[in-house]
Amino acid sequence: MKEFYHLTTDVSLTPGRYPGSRSVEELLSKGLIILDKWQGVTSRDVDERVKQLLHLRKVGHAGTLDPNVSGVLPIALDDACKVMPALQGVEKEYVGVCRLHHDADEPALKRAMQGFVGTIR
Repeated sequence: MKEFYHLTTDVSLTPGRYPGSRSVEELLSKGLIILDKWQGVTSRDVDERVKQLLHLRKVGHAGTLDPNVSGVLPIALDDACKVMPALQGVEKEYVGVCRLHHDADEPALKRAMQGFVGTIR
């Protein structure tokens, strides 16, 4: 016996509206947070912290930052998690700051830094 499912939606065909006119509840259920992740925690730890603080069902991040670094971590809230696959393939640019513990000549330093330029997987 075949089962048939009838899908209904309450999605309007009219365009969206100005973000400032949306309720806090709507922003929290369909929004993104661009967060500056601090050092010492994993990206997943940050997800859990945001989930607890905002009392959400689910959150997810695009890209993963090493626990030892800080940086931009896009976090989707509840229904916005559905768009995360689209953000995963977006080109990213990273800027690093390093501290040398001893003097180094500039040409040698430039050669060493070239290993960090370009496509990295």
